[in-house]
Amino acid sequence: MKTKKLIVLASILIFSGCSMKVAENKSGENRQDNKDLLMAVLYQQRAAEYDALAYQAFNAAKKALLDDMKVMGLTRRQCIVVDIDETLLDNSPYEAECILENISYPERWEEWINSASCEPVPGALEFLNFASENGYEIFYVTNRKEKFRKPTLENLKKAGFPNPVDNHLLMRTETSSKQARRDKISENYKISMLIGDNLNDFTDVFYKAPLQKRFALVDSLRNEVGQRFIILPNAMYGSWVDAIFEYQSGLSEMEMDSLMMNALEGF
Repeated sequence: MKTKKLIVLASILIFSGCSMKVAENKSGENRQDNKDLLMAVLYQQRAAEYDALAYQAFNAAKKALLDDMKVMGLTRRQCIVVDIDETLLDNSPYEAECILENISYPERWEEWINSASCEPVPGALEFLNFASENGYEIFYVTNRKEKFRKPTLENLKKAGFPNPVDNHLLMRTETSSKQARRDKISENYKISMLIGDNLNDFTDVFYKAPLQKRFALVDSLRNEVGQRFIILPNAMYGSWVDAIFEYQSGLSEMEMDSLMMNALEGF
């Protein structure tokens, strides 16, 4: 039995070494194995529960919008502000490619965005078209860089989303905070609803907020969630990860692993 275990262990080590060697030869340097990303991408691509959560979010959005129309009435100047990535468009194929090729963002990101081939998140297209047909203007506020404006508009148009035009697409410029862009929209429109996969998509009180404060803020805004704030699941990336890393950049893999392990709560 002991001999068999040693043989199995040796086989695993040899296979692991070969796999790492392939990664090194392919890129010319060592790469991370993206092990922390694997389950998140599989969940988004292979869990029917993910689709159910997305449909649930947009069903809640439709109900809240109908309530808004009854209570407030609808004026010509009402709008919905939506994020794009992992809210309307699914980038999990890019994240999967990062795992398969042992690379990390921003490698090949430009190639992926320029392909304009992201598929819509379940329920997103139907909801936004419903909102548009009922008189709401749709504004896309994204942290994609300005240089990706053309393929982003192309992807939105190809997917069938409403208002895929320049003056309805606000991209990242100097900062990842979206508050200034939301304020710009508010000058001329009443924002009836905000939709995103990141708490920063709703209000700047979450921007770079410490980990525990984010929970307290969510608790204080719980009546807005599912009403004015509609959130989509995203376990692949986001400010929730940045908060665990205490918004530090340039951390080593060992330092990130340590912070993640320290964030766990056992029983």
